[in-house]
Amino acid sequence: MGMDVYGLNPKIKEGSVKPKEIDFGKATDQEKETYWDLENKYQEANVGVYFRANVWCWRPIWNYVYDTTDVLTDEDYRLGHENSYHKITEKKAVRIGKELLANIKDAEAKQASYEKDRQPRVKFNKLCEEAADVLYDEIVDKSDGLITCPGDMKIHDPANYKRWTALNTFGGVQFESTSYPFNANYIKEFANFCINSGGFEIG
Repeated sequence: MGMDVYGLNPKIKEGSVKPKEIDFGKATDQEKETYWDLENKYQEANVGVYFRANVWCWRPIWNYVYDTTDVLTDEDYRLGHENSYHKITEKKAVRIGKELLANIKDAEAKQASYEKDRQPRVKFNKLCEEAADVLYDEIVDKSDGLITCPGDMKIHDPANYKRWTALNTFGGVQFESTSYPFNANYIKEFANFCINSGGFEIG
């Protein structure tokens, strides 16, 4: 699961030819492999054609663009987190790319800070998960069969259900950022895509 970002009018290097589409339903494994090899080389040579990131990597990229470039509207930001094929104009795309590259040192510092904090936060999150498991088992053991699943606890013991959910992933106590890696190289790659994309759509 990820975000596919397509250049609307990408710059194509002279002599670079996009491979002809094949019928994947009829193509042999070798033909498929050859096609994807050529397609990957085409995209590597023409960085404005396509950019992809899984959902865990895309979120910090798009958040960083919104927080640091002053280019996106609130609507751009919201729709950029959806697979709705929202379009960003070439003017905005170029501005995004140039501003990201101009401040790449900031992205590198942010990555260093993220990596420094990540392990202690992962450890804390694990302790929260373990505490949630202990709490859940204790509640179940004392319920005399009344509570056999989280749904039962929500009905019959809402106070402890609230404590249990708070300790779980994304419950408000754990550090959510550990699931969303920040990488300055991704920022640089996306910046170069933006500059060469001719505008782009996020699908």
